[in-house]
Amino acid sequence: MLSKSEKILINSLKDRKTRLLEKLYLAEGSRIVLDLINSVPDQVFKLVASPDWLSRNVQISSHFENVIIELPENQLQAVSTLKTTTEVLAIMKWPSFNHLINYKEPYVLYLDRISDPGNLGTIIRTADWFGLYRIYCSPDSVDVFNNKCVQASMSGVSRVEVIQKSWKDLVELFPRHIRYAAMSDGQAYFDFNKENIQLICIGNEANGLSEEIINSCNYKISIPKAKNSKSESLNAAIAASIFMSWKNV
Repeated sequence: MLSKSEKILINSLKDRKTRLLEKLYLAEGSRIVLDLINSVPDQVFKLVASPDWLSRNVQISSHFENVIIELPENQLQAVSTLKTTTEVLAIMKWPSFNHLINYKEPYVLYLDRISDPGNLGTIIRTADWFGLYRIYCSPDSVDVFNNKCVQASMSGVSRVEVIQKSWKDLVELFPRHIRYAAMSDGQAYFDFNKENIQLICIGNEANGLSEEIINSCNYKISIPKAKNSKSESLNAAIAASIFMSWKNV
């Protein structure tokens, strides 16, 4: 059973301030929890699971017996953020990314004021797929360890380092990089030599990139739409995915 303090902790981790203070976050659902257990077992702080889930995953759960809390599904649902019934949730420690100290990203992806946690999570998941293990975002972007972001990343938050930096600080960090602003009125991405694209900026879902970023980029780059398309814009996560895919082919 959950103790009062454990229940308070789980509920409080739905708040950004508590996640920052405790350096913990929540991961919910069997698929994402199993992925985290297999890829970063040392980051598991607590494992709250139903009897059925534990019986089906005996070999895995036996390695975490000191941190397991067994709880009926109806009580799990009471503390879960998921609308559908969940069998397991993990309280995870924040990743350290010490193994990336000497890592040099093949290109820089900068996210400006991304506000949708699902979009950020999808971008992280895609970066993980394409082997881009560090990305940057503006300080006013959504929290990486937001529950919806964690779910959308499919455990990518444990493998992709997301660093918050102001645009000014990013330019100082990569002063020689050629900068490209993703915009609807830019030049088609396939007209560029992708080997020269060193820094790609993706803007806010509703308002796009800030004027500061647009004015300091070397080029505007776009993903052309069909001539008969009535769509006004492309989803930020989809746009980032297309650029990452193109850069990795």
